[in-house]
Amino acid sequence: MKNIQRRKLLMYSGALAATPILSLAQSLPKTRRLGMLLSDSASKEGLGGTFFQRLKELGWSEGSNLAVEYRFARGTDQFPQLATELVQQKVDVIFTGGSPFPLDAARKATTTIPIVFSGGYSDNVSAGVIQSLARPGGNITGVSFVSGELLAKRFELLKEVIPSLSKIGVLRENGAASYASQQTVLIEAARTLKIEMATFSLRDPGEFESVAQSAKNEKVGGLFVNGTPLFASRANVARLAELLIKYQLPAIGAWNYMADAGFLMGYSADPLGLLVKAAGYIDKIFRGANPGELPVEEPTRYELVVNLKAAKALKIVVPKAIILRADRVIE
Repeated sequence: MKNIQRRKLLMYSGALAATPILSLAQSLPKTRRLGMLLSDSASKEGLGGTFFQRLKELGWSEGSNLAVEYRFARGTDQFPQLATELVQQKVDVIFTGGSPFPLDAARKATTTIPIVFSGGYSDNVSAGVIQSLARPGGNITGVSFVSGELLAKRFELLKEVIPSLSKIGVLRENGAASYASQQTVLIEAARTLKIEMATFSLRDPGEFESVAQSAKNEKVGGLFVNGTPLFASRANVARLAELLIKYQLPAIGAWNYMADAGFLMGYSADPLGLLVKAAGYIDKIFRGANPGELPVEEPTRYELVVNLKAAKALKIVVPKAIILRADRVIE
C-alpha cells in the first residue's frame, strides 16, 4: 500500500515539475516563414535597422523563430515569378514594399497567404486592392504611403517656392501602375493652382537627359518626380539630380532622400516609420489575426526636406516660411 502511495506521489510530483516546462513551451511562438518581395534597390541592411528591429522587439528574431525568404527583382517583369516562388516556399506572410508592382504580383500569386504591403497605390481602394480602409477584406492589409492630399501638397510647395511657376512637369516611369491612380488627383491639383501640367515618361536612366531637355524645351518651370521603382535607386536619383541642376529644373521628389541626392525638395511620409507599422501587422498575423480585418493605415505625418545647396545652384531663393516649416534643411 505504501509503495502504491509512493508511486502516486512521485507521479504527481513529476507532473507538477513538468507543468511549468510544458506551459513555457506552449507560450513560445512557433517559427514563422516570412517572404520579402522587393525591388533590388532595397537591401537587407536598410531594412534591418527598422523593420527587423521592430519584429525583434515584438518577439520575432531571424534565425530563432523567424525564417525569411528574400526575393529582389531587378526589373518589374521579375515580380510575378518571384511571387510564385514565395508561394511555393509556403511562407506564412508575404511582405511587399514600395510600388504597386510587387503587390500586384503577390495578389495574383495567392488569394490565401496573407499579404502585408507598405506602399501600393495612391488609392488602394479605387485600384481594387482592398474593399475599404476599415475592412480591407480578403488576404491583404498594410500601410499606404500616398494620399491625394499628399500629391496635391507637392504641387503647392513647388508653387510656393516658385510663385511665377506656370507649368509643372510630372516625371514618371513608363508603365508604372501607380500613375493611373494618381493622374486625376494631379490634374485637379494643377487646375486648382491655375498652372499647366505636362507628363514626361521614360523607361530607363539612359533617357534622363533627353527627358530633362524636353522639359526645358517645353518651358516647364518645375518638376514632380514620382516614386516608382526607377527612382527608388539612389544611383539613378543622384544622376537625375545632376541633370536637373544642369538644365535648371527645380524638382520636388516623392521621397525625402531625393532632396539629399540634390533635388530642391522632398516631401513624403517617413518610409522608416511605415516599415515599423508594417512589422506590427506581420506580428499580428503571425499570432492569428485575419489580415482582412486589420484596417489599412494611411500616413498622418509628412516630412519636408529642403536642399539649400540645390536652391543656390538653381538660383532660387527659398522663402523663409518654407525653411521654417521644413523638418530638415540641407545647407
